[in-house]
Amino acid sequence: MAVNTEKTDNAEKDIAVEKDVHAEKAIAQTVRKLIDYAVLTDLIGWNDRIWSYNLVLDLIGAEEPAPDETWVLAEKNSYGGHSGKPADAFDLEDTLALLARAAVLNGKEEDTAAGRDRISMRIMGILMPKPSDVFRTFWALYEKNSPKAATDYFYRLSCDAGYVRREAIARNIQWTTPTKWKDLEITINLSKPEKDPREIAAAGAAAAAKTTGDAGVSGAAKAAGATQCSGEKYPACQLCIENEGYS
Repeated sequence: MAVNTEKTDNAEKDIAVEKDVHAEKAIAQTVRKLIDYAVLTDLIGWNDRIWSYNLVLDLIGAEEPAPDETWVLAEKNSYGGHSGKPADAFDLEDTLALLARAAVLNGKEEDTAAGRDRISMRIMGILMPKPSDVFRTFWALYEKNSPKAATDYFYRLSCDAGYVRREAIARNIQWTTPTKWKDLEITINLSKPEKDPREIAAAGAAAAAKTTGDAGVSGAAKAAGATQCSGEKYPACQLCIENEGYS
């Protein structure tokens, strides 16, 4: 019995196209939900929605689809403001993981835990107020309200932006035990991500390459300032102020 290979090929192409359409719709929906979350938590303003949508698409290597017209034309009063609590029924960690996966598939970032985390933070960077805006709001609250109000604002911002990871912290195991001094709080930190084996191997290879490169530079060349690299790390540490905007 002869098989119509042309018909089979066309059917496979139709399935592939259908999958692509579903994937695009899923990405659009995910980005919209993220933007809605950013508006509800006051990370961005109402008029920043479409601008932010397009920037997120670009960051993950997607050129389409366009946002839903109903969403684009939604009225501002259909959204609430910040209630002091995270947006209901929204999982920021899962949402960023989906977008990070899309970025990896589009070749925008390496497929490692560090790579996915890096793209996730870059996405949130799009939705964050500028440092000068945070500084201004913090000190306005500090002076007009109280130091606690200012600190609460900054902590809430850190949580809403995913810098302080509520879901990850909730996985930690903690308890309090009495001591002869005072109660001691003990925490088993499960929220710190472990390194991917590929990252460990890459770090080892990079260290070996640096050692080899350093050994190849003669003392005379070093004295003459002919080293190719100063050896200084930038930023010097993960807590340094130079990390602002660095990715």
